[in-house]
Amino acid sequence: TWVLYQMAAAAQLSLVLSTPYLNLARTSVDALLAVGVFDRNVPVVLTGSPQASGFFGARGFKKLVPQVYSALEKSLWERAQHEGAVLHLRHWYRDGWTFHAKGMWLWGAASCLEPSADHLQAIPPSAPLLT
Repeated sequence: TWVLYQMAAAAQLSLVLSTPYLNLARTSVDALLAVGVFDRNVPVVLTGSPQASGFFGARGFKKLVPQVYSALEKSLWERAQHEGAVLHLRHWYRDGWTFHAKGMWLWGAASCLEPSADHLQAIPPSAPLLT
């Protein structure tokens, strides 16, 4: 993963990382934020909204899973802000659907990266955790 982040930064490629649950390894977070500090093309992290989780509305302890991932998103956002890294966090949501997309994409131009799908939502920095 680190090599891909470094390739993106060195070649000035735009990077999109998609994961249904934002539980990245520490080295991946380090690399992602390093790209956000040094690269002029802002990395995009696409993850499922809490409502797009298969655990949303579950019973028992399972109902806490979306809250845990929301807390991880908030932690990533706050760390990016603290380190001066620019990062776009996006939630995917479509009523009645769950999100399972995993992958990493590199683009040659930042203009190709503008999300046009109706189901992408920016995560505001002050977004509250689920209650």
